[in-house]
This record gives sequence, C-alpha cells and structure tokens, in this order.
Amino acid sequence: MSRDPSIPIVAALLSLLCTMGGVCLPSPQDSTFSVPETVWKVTGSSAAIFVQLGTGVSDNYEFKIGYDSSSHGSDHNYLHQTSMTTGKSAGEKLTFTLSEGLEPNVRYYYSLAYREDPSKEWTWRNERSFVTPRSAGSSFRFCVVSDLHYDGSSLKQKNRVLLNVALDQPDFVVTLGDMVPASDQGHGKPPDCLAAYSRLGSGPEEAADIWYRAVATGLAGFAHSSMVIWVNGNHEGMAGYLFGCPQYQWVLQARKTYIPLLDQYEPNGFFGTVTWGDLQIIWLDPLAYSTFDPYWTNNPAGYRLAEAQSLFLSQTLSASTSRWKVICAHTLFGGIPNDPCSLGRAYARGNANYARTQGTDQNYIQSLMEEYGVNAYFYGHDHMYSISELNGVAYVVVGSGATGWWTDCLKEKYLPWSARTDLGHLRVDVTTDSLKLSYIKASLDSSNGQVLDTYYIYPR
Repeated sequence: MSRDPSIPIVAALLSLLCTMGGVCLPSPQDSTFSVPETVWKVTGSSAAIFVQLGTGVSDNYEFKIGYDSSSHGSDHNYLHQTSMTTGKSAGEKLTFTLSEGLEPNVRYYYSLAYREDPSKEWTWRNERSFVTPRSAGSSFRFCVVSDLHYDGSSLKQKNRVLLNVALDQPDFVVTLGDMVPASDQGHGKPPDCLAAYSRLGSGPEEAADIWYRAVATGLAGFAHSSMVIWVNGNHEGMAGYLFGCPQYQWVLQARKTYIPLLDQYEPNGFFGTVTWGDLQIIWLDPLAYSTFDPYWTNNPAGYRLAEAQSLFLSQTLSASTSRWKVICAHTLFGGIPNDPCSLGRAYARGNANYARTQGTDQNYIQSLMEEYGVNAYFYGHDHMYSISELNGVAYVVVGSGATGWWTDCLKEKYLPWSARTDLGHLRVDVTTDSLKLSYIKASLDSSNGQVLDTYYIYPR
C-alpha cells in the first residue's frame, strides 16, 4: 500500500502553533505509528485512545499511556498509567482504556510512550488532552464538518477547514458524511458494482488507503483531543443496496480499521446517540438500509429509516430528558422524484421545504421531532450552508464541499431562506440558554476564520 510521506499544510501550521503553546498536531508520521492518537468512546468514567501501528513495529515493542488531570508535558510524571502492552505487530490497532480516577466534566492530559525493548528508555509523544462528558448546565463547544471528499483535489482549502476546527478546540466533532471518496451511486437496479466503486480499482488496499489518508492527514489535527462522531454519506461506499458487491466489504473493513466507531447501538456505527451535558446527539444513516439505489431509479423511498433505525429513533426520543436534542444525518430521508435540481433523479437534496414531502421517512421524522421537542436536524450533502425552519425545527445544512452544477438551482428552491457557498465549518456553542451556531469561513487569505453567519436556537 502506498503512503504519502508529505505532511499537508495543516500539519505545518499546527506544528508552528504547537511551538507557540497553541494547538498541537500529532507527531509527524514515522514507521512506528501510521495513524496518530484518536480519542474514542469517552464517558464520565472512562475513555479509549486508539492508534494504528506502522510498518517499523515488531512484537518486542512496548507501549503505555500516562494520564492525569494536570499537564505533564515536560516531566511525564503522570498520576495514572495504563498497563504496558507488548507483542503487537506492524499494522495492528492499539487501544488503551483510561479509567482509573476519571470523573465527568474534567479535562485530562495524556501522552503515549513506547520503546523498542525493555532495555531502552521510553520515548514520549506529544501530550494530548480530552474532556469527559459535561455535567448538566455546563457550557461547551462542538464542531460540525461535512462533504470534504478528502482526496487529492483542493487539499489546501480542505485542510484549512480542518485547521479551523482544531483551533476551535471542540469537545467533539461530528462529520456528516462524504468525507472520503470511496464510491459513487449504484448506477441502477441491480447496482453496477464496478461503476459504483470505480475508484477502488486496486482492491482492498486502495479502500484502506482512502480511510488511512482521511484519518492520518485529514482528521489528525483534532482527533487526538476531540472525540469524533462519524456519520456516513452517500460516498462512503456502504449503502445497503451495495451490500452484495465485494467492494462493500473492502470499505466496511477499512472504515473499521481506521475509524474508531461509537458502536454501542449498532455494530457498524450506522446509527447511535451520545449525551453530553444538556445536549443529546442522535445520528442516522439514510442509505445503510436501502434496498435499491434511489438516485438512478428516481425513487426517493430508497432513502429510508427501516425498522432498526425507526425503532431506535422513537425509543431514544421518547426516553430523552435532555434540554437540547439534535439529529444528524448526511441527507434528508427522502425528497421528490424528478428533483428540479437533479432532473430525472431523486437525490434527497433540499431544506425544510423538501421535508414537507408526504410519504417520505423525513415527514415521519419531522413528526417525531415536533412531538419530542427536537431542536435541529443537521445534515450535509448540498455543499452549501443554510438554515431553514419547519414547525420549530431548524434544518441546518453544513455541506462544506465545493459547489456544483445544482448550486444555483438549490438557492432558488431554498427560498425564502438564503444559502452560502463559502467553504467552512459549523461551530456550536452550547449553554443552558441557547445553541449558538456560527459558520466559520475557510480560505487561504486574510478572510480565513471570519464568522459568516450566526444563528441562535432557543429552548422549545
């Protein structure tokens, strides 16, 4: 499998900030670690740190993590240490569970140490940190990004988005899909596997490389200190109607290898929920249980909840006592046939205007959101930023990708709400009084970091 040893612009910028006492990027990739530290399932009493070992590791290597509620960046005299791990081979995953002494609403600092054999001194990597779930009434920040299609095109601009996310130092980050270019649509019924997975010509190795690059170079600026909630898009390659393709298993295995999944509800991470302070995040997948390609067959019913997600969603909402409730997905669950912005196709684009379509699962989800007081529905796919409303629910599209031929059409269909096509990410500041949404511009000039729009959501 080929590896690009170059470190993108985000690495250089964050490394400079690290020397100035700011945000730090994981250590430059070497033969010991192919994917740097990634914060995994964080609860009020434990956290998991995931790392992927590189080609230079032998089973003689030893690894451990030191952690504390105080920083020990120079002396490494951490109050707590995990048990030592050894006997690992090149390419294996390494997961440490940090549980001793952890409490809610506390920032903990940690550092990964390794040595080639017991006779040598420990080498400590850069110190990182994470926050355990906030207590009720606490204020905190999370970020949302989507549709970067993390490949070789426009990486400078895409890395600037991720740099800005890192600078926000969020408790966690939600990625709303299409972060990797694993597949296209299914191209009919039955799907054309070769056409859908045309980017995977070299087999499982290329599938793995796609996720490797997204994590090792894309998310590396913040995943070491912000838990990642990964939501699938239509380009992640795991639509249900593609299940029979051999490539489906390639991309599913690659995702499990490089993306630590929050899988306490569904083993592949297609849907789930996390409660953080006064906020409950619920994520869903419009294509995981599709039995046919809704786009090429021009049938929006292909974007579906199915029984598993429908039961999970209704039970989760009925049991929720959170002040704030947000649903996340890559697209709407439905649309209209012969979509004016994708004529002859059903592509699930649109905003609150499209959510009114009768007979779609989105209409059912809307009824649940109204019944149980859901505040917002976050999604991507449309490659633009816009907020619309339907019966008290904010539809927030955070499509950060490059604009396409449908852009002008969608702007017209979005009316009376406006839309922006600037590249950027969403910053969400949570307090007991409001959700403050700020759209942050990403550019390679002095306008980078500009707040393009601010929107407040108040309790229902």
